[in-house]
Amino acid sequence: MRVLLLNPPNHSSLTARVGWQFPPLGLLYIAAVLRQAGFEPKIIDLSIHDGAEAIDFSPYGAVGISSDTPRFNLALGLARQAHAAGKMVFMGGLHPTFEDTEALESGCVHYVVRGEGELTALELLEYFRKKRYTLRPEDILGLSWKDEKGELRRSPDRPFIEALDALPLPARDLIPLGAYPKKMGRRKVTSIISSRGCPNQCSFCSCNVMAGVRWRTRSVEAILEEIALLDRDYGIKAVGFADDNFTLDASRVWTFTEQILKRQMDVHWFCSATPEKLARNEELVKQMARAGCKYMYLGLESGTEHQLKGYHKKTTVEAGAQAIKLLKKYHIKAIASFVIGGIEETYDDIMKTLKYALRLNPPTVQFCLLTPYPGTKIYKEYQDRIVSKDWHKYDIMHAVLRTTHFSPEELQNILKRMYIRFYFRPRRIPTLLKNLIRGTLIPRGTNKVKATITSAEPL
Repeated sequence: MRVLLLNPPNHSSLTARVGWQFPPLGLLYIAAVLRQAGFEPKIIDLSIHDGAEAIDFSPYGAVGISSDTPRFNLALGLARQAHAAGKMVFMGGLHPTFEDTEALESGCVHYVVRGEGELTALELLEYFRKKRYTLRPEDILGLSWKDEKGELRRSPDRPFIEALDALPLPARDLIPLGAYPKKMGRRKVTSIISSRGCPNQCSFCSCNVMAGVRWRTRSVEAILEEIALLDRDYGIKAVGFADDNFTLDASRVWTFTEQILKRQMDVHWFCSATPEKLARNEELVKQMARAGCKYMYLGLESGTEHQLKGYHKKTTVEAGAQAIKLLKKYHIKAIASFVIGGIEETYDDIMKTLKYALRLNPPTVQFCLLTPYPGTKIYKEYQDRIVSKDWHKYDIMHAVLRTTHFSPEELQNILKRMYIRFYFRPRRIPTLLKNLIRGTLIPRGTNKVKATITSAEPL
């Protein structure tokens, strides 16, 4: 049976905002598992293909669509087209996992695959093609659907996949890797994942619910083999690790970097890290740089200790400063993220975060508005503060929470002015011009700031 897997246009993620666009790894893994079981999957990534209205659904027996929150409306549009074409439609990803009722109530989605999708999608499609006659929807863990009476049904959650090395590698041959034009330096780059899950409990993140609080890893050998394969088969010599927390186990990172150096592998890479892990381990940072680490994403979040505690961040302001200092020392470019819009956050708190960012002066910053994504602690806790559930606004650039001290409009204006203050300082102009020449702009949304902001304003 032929199966079409669709990825809606993705222009709101962190990587997209800083100029990088990666293939949809989740769908590539699902496609690999389906193909291994005898299905014929095809992937269309609408982030690199225009013309969703031109999709021909006729050759496929089923259509699967992945979606996060800001793309959910786009995903529903694709589901309506597939449903109108008479296809069985299933949906997965972050948003449908936590809002399965909304997806199923749309009338164009037959099933929701919750959580990790590989095995649930496989069993659903095997049930659909009726090759396992004893299987019923209620026997498929991690599935939501409506029964014959129109009542919402949910099977128990599926346990997380423990043996990650047993999964086939992502089916990259099903997508045009050359259509993802962004490079790391002069090298072609793509994403890989080396672990799943995160033990941290950040209040604005749903990763620990989606992928579990227990950290599960692939073996270092498997990771190195995949990197070598990307070089050999695709000429890709740079990778971005899509892990929620690549540096959780310092000894594992050390083994990984040690093997890269021992094997003399010519690879550049990007990863995310926790500031405190770097701050107390300079030798690790030095080793990562020696082994080809060129960029690192850090969630610094705030310039005040009480806001960090409020976000349940296991870090400190000083740890963030030390981490940035070490990355600069060893020539690893930091992408630092900051969050404003906490429920009780004051103007003074926000100014401390801005001054913190200005003092650290990382190569790239992302200022975000606190966003209550479904599945997060703040989504459950602040329902009475949410002013909009227009999901396309959940892109960290639109304020959808009403805080004690600011209206949503005031927060958006402050956010824009923070970008201006950081990127349009005299000392930053040469870098800004260089990025314009390279085609790497500051995060999308900043260029929408109107020229009405004057020097008389506090920011």
